Amino acid sequence: MQEPIPITDPSELLNHIRRLSREADWGAEELDEALREGGVDPDHLVSRVMADIGRHLRAEDAAPKPPARPLLIALRDSTRLPSSAIAEALEVPVPFLSMVSRHPNAVPTRWRRELARRAEQRLEVDQEAVLQCFSSTFQFDRAAMRETSYSADPVQHYEDILERSGMAPDIRQFWQNLAGDA
Repeated sequence: MQEPIPITDPSELLNHIRRLSREADWGAEELDEALREGGVDPDHLVSRVMADIGRHLRAEDAAPKPPARPLLIALRDSTRLPSSAIAEALEVPVPFLSMVSRHPNAVPTRWRRELARRAEQRLEVDQEAVLQCFSSTFQFDRAAMRETSYSADPVQHYEDILERSGMAPDIRQFWQNLAGDA
């Protein structure tokens, strides 16, 4: 007779137990009695299983999620392309991508979706990965040979991004219209 292969996957084990329970010819009381005869306290068994499952679920919830990255960095990492090639594929200037990356809070939702759509179609980058880039603001260190420090960029609105983007007027108008302030 072949020895049974142990089941190590917790979900498969639970499915196996469920399947065997449906096929069993006895009820819960008879099962409890059989476990007690075998030296197992059914209530203690259930408590241990529930505690193990709880620990397993908490460990999954506590698993570290990859940190959000600025858009331009995420696109360069995903595509291994230089910023200029990414900008060309997305049909936007590099300064626009740079500003959008540094100031995600100023980026309208419709811009985010459009950039995600273009990244998926033209660069084969998952839209969710692009949208994740807008979930956090980022602090960029700047190095300079100067006596005074850089002040924080006063970018608070998408208009500030458009003003600094170096876009041609027709492209700028597209993004302005997309934001809803045509």
